[in-house]
Amino acid sequence: MPQHGRHPGRRLPSSQTSWFRDCGWPTLEEKIKDLASYHTQPEDIGRVAKAANPGKLVITHMMPGSGPAELEAAAKRQYAGPVTVGEDLQEV
Repeated sequence: MPQHGRHPGRRLPSSQTSWFRDCGWPTLEEKIKDLASYHTQPEDIGRVAKAANPGKLVITHMMPGSGPAELEAAAKRQYAGPVTVGEDLQEV
């Protein structure tokens, strides 16, 4: 099993993700910790975008339970360019 990320305390509502026996994680909490270990955390999105300096930031493949407004606000704290939080089937 992969190591847990830098944000092991990040909690998601259990209604936003599912778990079942033999799915690869011993508990729902372990699944959430693991997912957080390989997804960019909201507080890091703007920092990464600022360093990459794209013409536009499009946030996709979000953690279950992430709110689009939260992600956009987090990105805009450090990134000054346009930000779009993607939705299924959206074209940008």
